[in-house]
Amino acid sequence: MAERIFTAEANRRQPLFINDARVELLRHAFREVKAKRPFDVVAAVILPNHLHCLWNLPEDDADFSVRWHRIKTSFSRRLPAKGVGA
Repeated sequence: MAERIFTAEANRRQPLFINDARVELLRHAFREVKAKRPFDVVAAVILPNHLHCLWNLPEDDADFSVRWHRIKTSFSRRLPAKGVGA
C-alpha cells in the first residue's frame, strides 16, 4: 500500500468540525467513500477548522484526489442549512 499524508482545511478556515455531530458527519463521509474506493486511515486528527490524515492507499488505486472530492461532497451535503443546527 502507498502511504500518504494530508492536511485538509475548511473553506476560509471556517470551524466546521465544532461538535460531535459534525465529526460524525465526517466519519460517515469517510465510511461511505471507503466502501466504494477502499483505503485505510492509519491516523487522523480532527481540529475545528482542519484535519490531518495518514492514509494507506491500494497499490493499484492511489487516486487520493477522487477520494477527497467524494469525502468533501458527502460531508458538505449533510451539513445543516446555515443557521439551522449549526
